[in-house]
Order: sequence, then C-alpha cells, then structure tokens
Amino acid sequence: MGETAVRLLVVAGVVVAALVVARTAWWLPAWRAGRSRLDLIGVEGRVLLFTDRRCTRCDAVRDMLVAAGAGFLEIRYDDDPDRWARIGVEAVPLLVVREASGSVVGQIGGVPRRTRLERMLRHAE
Repeated sequence: MGETAVRLLVVAGVVVAALVVARTAWWLPAWRAGRSRLDLIGVEGRVLLFTDRRCTRCDAVRDMLVAAGAGFLEIRYDDDPDRWARIGVEAVPLLVVREASGSVVGQIGGVPRRTRLERMLRHAE
C-alpha cells in the first residue's frame, strides 16, 4: 500500500472516530433528559408542577400552564416536604408531563420556552 493510501485511511479513521464521539456527546444528554429519576408511584396527574410558595419562577410557570389551558396538579413543598423527599424533587419549579400510560414524556426545570411547553403538553392530551 502506498503512503497516500495509508494517510487517507488514517484521516478516514480520525473522521469516523470524531463522528462517533460527536454523536455520543449529542445523544447521551438527550437520552438522560428524557429519563425521570423521580419516584412518581402513587402520584396522580398527567401534568405535575412542583413549586414553593416563595418561588417567583414557579408563579411564571403556573401562569403559562393556566394560559395554555392545561389541567395540572401543583405539588407545593410548603404543604408536604416529606412527600417531596420521597418523590426526589431537588429544585423548583419542576414541570413533569406524563402520557396516559404514566410514562414520563419529559420534565423541565425552570421556566420553559413556550414552544417546548406546548410540545410536551400535546403528549398529555
């Protein structure tokens, strides 16, 4: 094999390796984001909003859900901190959307973009 052919094989190998790394770097965070680490057994509702009374961002998410006409269950830390500990909520606001089967479609920490919120809510219908 000539020197040029060897160089082309090495370059091709490097390009393939870079593509694999790039694909993995993109795919893993997306996969993890869709996975829920929350223990939602016994929690009813398709759209769940975890809030705290002193949280102004929680107010913004609540207002977005009301404006979208979405029915949701609000679970406030102030009302039952032990329930929060059992479920595994670590920060507010946390919005969790589930399908009819109960599987989590997605969850958003913080104030979501309106388009992402609308996309998630379509799955809860």
